[in-house]
This record gives sequence, C-alpha cells and structure tokens, in this order.
Amino acid sequence: KNPSPNDIRMGEIAKMLDLNRDMVRMWFYNRNRKERLLEEKRRRETYKDTSYFDEKKSNETVEVEKKGRPSINIKR
Repeated sequence: KNPSPNDIRMGEIAKMLDLNRDMVRMWFYNRNRKERLLEEKRRRETYKDTSYFDEKKSNETVEVEKKGRPSINIKR
C-alpha cells in the first residue's frame, strides 16, 4: 500500500519475509524508480502527440530559468 514505508515498517516486512532489511529497501527503491521512469515515459509520449513539438516550433528559442541561476536560451 505504501510506496515508501519508513525504516521500522521495512524492518517488519523484512522479518515477515525472512529477508535482510536492505533487500526490502532496495526492492521498494527499484519499484518506485520503475514507476517514476514509466510515468516520465508516459508524459513524454503525451507531449509527443500534441502540437507542442510541431516542426514550426522547432527553430524557436526558449528561455529556461533554474533556481538561483541566470536564464539560458535553449533552441528547440
């Protein structure tokens, strides 16, 4: 149910399954990482199907600002 159980809960799960706590921790890490990657892939495919990435816009320059850093221009 919980995608990120705390250390105590992971210890309980490890004990129930007769596994090392680090093995349980890595299982949750890998599962959550896989979910993030799949979500990112779905998001990219969604944007790919929209007009956001039209040929007409491919030569535009976009201004990107990162936290505390000056803006940079990125060509699409």
